Amino acid sequence: MPKKVEDVVLFSTGHGAWPERYDAIASAWQQAGFAVIASVHVDSMHYSDREKFSCEANFGERIADWRAASAY
Repeated sequence: MPKKVEDVVLFSTGHGAWPERYDAIASAWQQAGFAVIASVHVDSMHYSDREKFSCEANFGERIADWRAASAY
């Protein structure tokens, strides 16, 4: 049976972080039956072009990430 929309967690990491840094909480949500979507934001230390984005641009990109993830 396909998952319902309420079975999805859209997770946003802290500034400079990346999704794998939060594996413990993501795993707990998955074990509880949730699908977890976590984007690598442009301010992440693991984003290769990080230096190309200002703090202001980072926020706008996060919103774009959330919109794309929620549309998924």
